[in-house]
Amino acid sequence: DVRRMCRKCVREAFVDRGTTVLESGALVGNFERCSRCGSRELRSSAARVSEEEDADGYQEEESEFEHLCASCGHAVASHWHKYATDATARRWLMECALCGRGADERPWPFSSGDSSHRETPAARPNPVTIAAFCDIPVPQVDEARGS
Repeated sequence: DVRRMCRKCVREAFVDRGTTVLESGALVGNFERCSRCGSRELRSSAARVSEEEDADGYQEEESEFEHLCASCGHAVASHWHKYATDATARRWLMECALCGRGADERPWPFSSGDSSHRETPAARPNPVTIAAFCDIPVPQVDEARGS
């Protein structure tokens, strides 16, 4: 569950990261410190990955892992990432209390000589649009409660 997090360990939950999407790693600048032991070091659990490819060769991959305190193993946040392709685009989505929310979309297939496929930042849909296209839920966060 991407909403799983320790509110005391994260400075600002679900920061808007625009088109930045991390498949691995962490936004360590948003990590306050472990609320259990005080450490400022993070590690990640092994990722749970599911991959699918349909008859047309379009791919979809989802992964999820936990950001953990490197010293005591306290769970800081769950990190979720999705990559999907179809006939027109490649899409990346990220949802994590520590790393934030991000979404990116690129034309597919991309031809470097074809200027009609050049994208502009204004042409990128917002994460909710991408999430709807990929048929995934977009968790809503009650900022007052942190969930």
